Amino acid sequence: MVRDNGGWCSTWDSHVRLGLQHLVALTLLSPADHTRPKRVSWRDWLRGQRDKSGADRGGPESAFSSEDLIVACRELAGWGLLSIRESGAESLASEVHGHDVGIRFHRAAARARAAERATDASIVPVYPVHAPLGQPPLALGLVVAYARSVDNGRLNQTFDFRSVCYRDPDQWRRTWQRDGPGVWLFSHYAWSSDSLLELSAAARSMFDAGVTVHGGPNVQSYREDVDAFMRTHRHADVLVHGEGERALVDLLDALIADGPEPTVVLDPDRLSTVAGITFRTGPDSWVTTTPRTRSADLDEFPSPYLSGLFEEYNPGPVRAATIETNRGCPYGCTFCDWGSATLQRVRLFDCDRVKDEILWCAQRGVELMWIADANFGMFARDVEIIEHLVACRKQYGYPRELIISLAKNHSRHVIHIMQLLEDGGVRGRRTVSLQTTDSHTLEVIRRKNIKLSVFDEIVAATRDLNLTMDTDIMVGNPGSNLAALRRDLQLCIDLAAPANVFRVRMLPNSPMNDPDYKALHQIKVDQDGWLESTASYSADELHEMVALARAYKVFETGAMGRYLLRFLEDELAVQAIELIEFLSNAARHDAGRWPLIRAALSACEDTAVEPVSWDEFYAEVLAAVRTTYRLPDSSGLQAALAAQRAAMPTRGQKIPFTVELGHDVVGYFAARFADRSSAIGGDGVQDPEQSRRRLSDFGPTTLTFANPSGLTGDAPDVLVNTDRELQSDLSRLFSSPAFFSRQNRGW
Repeated sequence: MVRDNGGWCSTWDSHVRLGLQHLVALTLLSPADHTRPKRVSWRDWLRGQRDKSGADRGGPESAFSSEDLIVACRELAGWGLLSIRESGAESLASEVHGHDVGIRFHRAAARARAAERATDASIVPVYPVHAPLGQPPLALGLVVAYARSVDNGRLNQTFDFRSVCYRDPDQWRRTWQRDGPGVWLFSHYAWSSDSLLELSAAARSMFDAGVTVHGGPNVQSYREDVDAFMRTHRHADVLVHGEGERALVDLLDALIADGPEPTVVLDPDRLSTVAGITFRTGPDSWVTTTPRTRSADLDEFPSPYLSGLFEEYNPGPVRAATIETNRGCPYGCTFCDWGSATLQRVRLFDCDRVKDEILWCAQRGVELMWIADANFGMFARDVEIIEHLVACRKQYGYPRELIISLAKNHSRHVIHIMQLLEDGGVRGRRTVSLQTTDSHTLEVIRRKNIKLSVFDEIVAATRDLNLTMDTDIMVGNPGSNLAALRRDLQLCIDLAAPANVFRVRMLPNSPMNDPDYKALHQIKVDQDGWLESTASYSADELHEMVALARAYKVFETGAMGRYLLRFLEDELAVQAIELIEFLSNAARHDAGRWPLIRAALSACEDTAVEPVSWDEFYAEVLAAVRTTYRLPDSSGLQAALAAQRAAMPTRGQKIPFTVELGHDVVGYFAARFADRSSAIGGDGVQDPEQSRRRLSDFGPTTLTFANPSGLTGDAPDVLVNTDRELQSDLSRLFSSPAFFSRQNRGW
């Protein structure tokens, strides 16, 4: 629809808007145009055009209206970057409002003007680099937006803050080759550090000049770790510890050498005045400055969404986005850096700002949002924020999914939030993190302030109200062992609370990484930071724990055995986790006999993919169970097996579809849930004497299965490669569609 130097745009839609923004972003800094400042954001430029025209359209500045389109078209036409149909600019307003846009883009001219800007030697490029993520990088966006805005844009006269690219590493290399050395900014997370270090080394191999700056949550702060990092990664010039917004501004000021042309240099005298950094003074020497105090007012940092930063640098559809409503955590769990990094103080972003960011996402068709708070729902205003999000979903159709980590000790707010999301049709993960219920482990990891009673209350409420939620269980915390993990996973099964199971990885700045703490609990880690052994478990026992967690992910969280194993638990009076562990051990120690079970466990991150055939897979599962438990065939077993088989998607399957069952499996499990309180003894073990109704006591029924994504017809490939079972009254009964995170690659 939009082509270089040709093709009239006949439809007024988001593509036109983004095309205009892209043209302006390419050309605003052209040194050939001395009528405008060297650095003006898209949003600032648009505001100036509004002022010149005397327009006052109100609403959030992030809104890109039809009137703004008219302003932009007229200005860009004057630059020679687009043409307006012969009818003239005067009729453009009527064309826009009639959804007939008579414009044609000239992107070749825009690229030529951008090339002029790139040759300007009086300005130093700043390259914010993020690992490919497919969504705007919030952390880098915040530091760049603040640096560009501080002191009315003072730094923009010296630095050209380049694209916060989040898709193509090759694009970065091409940009560096074209524009030369400058200041590289790398934002590190556990999952991205390796790729960013490779890019940092590549930048240094291309240029002797320039400065590489490494920040983010996973930049080391403990002295011995800092020393090891600087020795290993000689391409790293500066580390930023803690909050980066103010630190970057001070750092950029300190990097500029005196002279007629701006040049970046590592001047020890200047850099020693910058708090919260480590900087290199030689190949084998570096200096760490005094720690930086954190900002009390988060709203001094402009939003990269509302300031136009992400629109300006990355025109095109945005499918996912992350926002913060606050920073901090009131807890100090040793495995986490959230509380320690913020000194347990929670600071809030302005509520209206948060709402405007949500509106920005909704207006641009952002399908998935992640609220990156540690304990969303701990404040009353969080309910107000979700009410606004649901209203945006109703008006614009977006966001469709939301990922949030909910507060542990605020059940009233949390339940209300989950109810609002459910009623508003917003899917996604609502996680109330449990981590463990073992009292000794909780004490060792300093998590005793988490109230397990509140977790039970939330789980009960979600079941009663038919809401969706899940939880997290960690494998390998100090103080834990195989027996504790069994109890944790069985509790999640008893409560019908699907758990995302994660192996513990040492975060560089967590209290767990303190040398004294590691020595006390005899913590050993591998080269990638995964815990290998502690005082409470050996390396061999950890291997058993990981295998059990993998099997739980497949059979319970991945739903491949959820209903069959619960039936067997009820009918055989054997704990489900014992059955899961048995299947895990059978596949590991006799893989030749149980190849399909072994294959499913080996590919646990794709649990919904059909393993050869579901019929053969479940026949193998039953055969394995029968070898130990002497399981007789029965009509109840056949009904449970049929329901379990039907819940798994198959390529090419027509959906929705209905199956006839010999017995009412949904009614059976609903009765089991209703009797849960009386059927669970004080030791947490089900008492068979109190639960005598068997599945064979229930009459026949039918059960309809549908695509949880709301699609009909043939089951698409994307469905069978998700972690969701087919939707039915059975899955709804179990509180949540089966879901577990694919992001953990540490198994």
